[in-house]
Amino acid sequence: MRLIVRVVVVVMCTWGIISQAMAAPPRAILTGPTGGVPGDILVLDASESAADFYAWSVTPQLPGGRPTILVLEEGRKCLVASVPGVYHVFLACSTAEGIDQAQWTLTIGDEPNPTPVPPAPNPPTPTPPAPAPDTVPDGVFRIAKLAFDLAQLVDSANRVGQAHALADAADAVAASIAAGTLKKPQEILRAILAANNAALGTAMLAWTPWGTSIGLKLQELYKAGRLAQTGDWAVCLREIAIGLRAVK
Repeated sequence: MRLIVRVVVVVMCTWGIISQAMAAPPRAILTGPTGGVPGDILVLDASESAADFYAWSVTPQLPGGRPTILVLEEGRKCLVASVPGVYHVFLACSTAEGIDQAQWTLTIGDEPNPTPVPPAPNPPTPTPPAPAPDTVPDGVFRIAKLAFDLAQLVDSANRVGQAHALADAADAVAASIAAGTLKKPQEILRAILAANNAALGTAMLAWTPWGTSIGLKLQELYKAGRLAQTGDWAVCLREIAIGLRAVK
């Protein structure tokens, strides 16, 4: 008899605990954002609710039959369309013991204004490049720059090529002087004239002013006693070649 009583008591106590658990009322609990901007993913979460069933509704509805909310995860979550406006979302939770409700308001603003970008500062006024220094050295006789400047004035379509050909001619005569082939001033002058004619051909006429001016400079140097040695002539001709090769 005592055993039966104990069993009955245990069963009744256990049933009482189960009954109390089953009798717990539903609780609707919502969490989530309260606002956003178009394009945001806005999800309301009812996972912390005490419920067996969930029902969602929203006001106002989007026009044209477009869905305003989308229920997810068997009702435990709800996705709200991120269209500008103020939306009131309602959640109803139920168990065998009843129904509970919760409300949530979301405000969807317009597109955020882009952060204004300050205007770029005005670029500094470019400083004109300083004139390039003379690329033609003065040399011993200061004739290289003269040869260059005079060549720049020659009116010829192939001025650069012709200037370089004259430079080769001047170097060739200087080499002959250094080799001892040419010794006297008259021989050197004849060699210069012949080399120039060979280098220019029919373009000799266009270079006549250049040749005349260079000839006068050589005469000036000779009278000043600066071309007294054959080696001086070789150096002078190499300087002329340097000036001619600087023509671009």
